[in-house]
This record gives sequence, structure tokens and C-alpha cells, in this order.
Amino acid sequence: MAIAGVVFLGMGLGATAPLAAAADAAPVAAKPASVAVISRTVNATWNTGRYMPSSFKYSLRLPTLAGTSAKVKAAFDARIDALVKAELTYYSKSAWTVQDLEAYVKEQFTMWGFSRDEAMSMCGQFQNLKGKLSAAVYEDRYASVVLTFSGQNWVCGGLGGLWVAYQTDRSVTIDAKTGKFAKLTDFTSNKGGKVSASVKTWYKGTVPEKISPYYFRLPTVTERMTVCDRPGNVITVDHKECIGEGPPNGHKKPVLVAWQVRPEGLRLTFPGGARTEHALLDWDTIPRLK
Repeated sequence: MAIAGVVFLGMGLGATAPLAAAADAAPVAAKPASVAVISRTVNATWNTGRYMPSSFKYSLRLPTLAGTSAKVKAAFDARIDALVKAELTYYSKSAWTVQDLEAYVKEQFTMWGFSRDEAMSMCGQFQNLKGKLSAAVYEDRYASVVLTFSGQNWVCGGLGGLWVAYQTDRSVTIDAKTGKFAKLTDFTSNKGGKVSASVKTWYKGTVPEKISPYYFRLPTVTERMTVCDRPGNVITVDHKECIGEGPPNGHKKPVLVAWQVRPEGLRLTFPGGARTEHALLDWDTIPRLK
């Protein structure tokens, strides 16, 4: 028989063993899984809808979430997939139609005497699109990622220009508890010009050591913290390039193209010559809203 939680076993009076669990004991709550960003790789082919090339391959390392609800994960994945589709569509604009090709061949034959085959061989390079990512989790709640797409468009024209590389940086930050997508101004403001001042300090202490200021001017951070968030926002000669107004000498200042919140600070991305530059601003130097 059992008395007050003690079980008498057949080994003799007084032999005891603890109960496996009391019927009225409260269950121990499992600790919620931490929010995490994990990666998934997508290798596929995209049809341009044009003549040359009619398609191209892409290999992208993309983020997805762990430690969140299925609803939040689905919303995040849908946003990433939408960015990828927009990027592939935009990158395809550099492929040539038959009319584009014929016009180019005619121009080259008239100017240099090149045949159709010669003209096509000179401009027959369309690099497959690649993608990588930077990921961080802030306050064990906000999953913050920056996607980087890179390639090279049609070498004799198109979005990338003559032998110009192509790059886009896009940022996505989601509240892993509510599923709401966050804005940069949810985390900081440029009140009193503090963000601008931190960027200036970062620029003076970092950029001259790596790249000539001739190629990368001091970035512009607006009071509203505007982000140039679109395909081709880093390297392209397209007229929508994310470069702000500059002085009369023609040098223009790059504007913010992506951002990321990290435990150690705010990471801002700017076009810098033939690449991007990343300013990591310590939270102690800028207004912190969350």
C-alpha cells in the first residue's frame, strides 16, 4: 500500500522509492526555442522572355526562420521570395531582344566591319546571378537580414553597362513574435544628426584606409532615414542608380541602400565604388528606440 507518497515494496518494510509524478503536479513548461535565421540554397533557371540569352541560371543563398510560428515563417519566406522574383525580373531586362541584337550588329559592322558572329562573340557574356546573405537576431525577437545579389549584365550595354558588374543589397527585418515587418526608423532616428555624425566618424576612420575617397564619397543619411530599396541599387549604370545629389564637380554622394539591426549596433550599407561599404554604428552613439 502507499502512504503519503511513499511506496512500500516487496523488499521489506521501510524500502521506499519516489513516485514518478504526482497526479496534481503542474507540468514544467518547455523553454521557447530561440529565434534563429537559417539558410536555404536555391539553384534554378530563369526565363528572361527575350532572345539572348533566353534564360540564365541562378544560385542564391536565402534565409528562412527557425524558432517562430508557422505563420511568421510563411510571411518571412513570402517576402524573401518576392524580393528574389523582383531581382530576377529586373536582371532580365539586360537580355537582348532580336531588334536589340540586329541594331548592335548593324552599328558594329558600320563602325568596325565586324560580322554578326564576331559581334555576338564579343557581347556573349551574361553572368549567372548569385546571392549571399548576412543575418542577425536582435533582442531574441527581430530577425534582420541583408540579401546581396551579384552578377554581370550584358557586356555591351544593358543595366550593367560596358563590362560593369551588377549588385543589389536588400534588407528585411521581421518581428518574430508578431510577424510585422520593421522599418529602420523603428529602431533609430537621426535626431540631432547623431546617425549622420556616427557615419562621418566611421567614414573618416575606415574608408581612407581601404578605398580612395575619389571613388567613395561621404555617404548621405537623410533626416527621414530614407533607404534606396530596389533592384540594382548598388552597382549599375541604370539611371535609377541610388546616388544622391552631389556638388557641381559631378561627384555624387551614395545614399543608404540596406540596413541591419545587430546586438552590437546598427549596420548600414552604402555603395562604395565597385563594391559596398558597411558602417557598423554602436548603439551607444545613436538614438536607440527599441
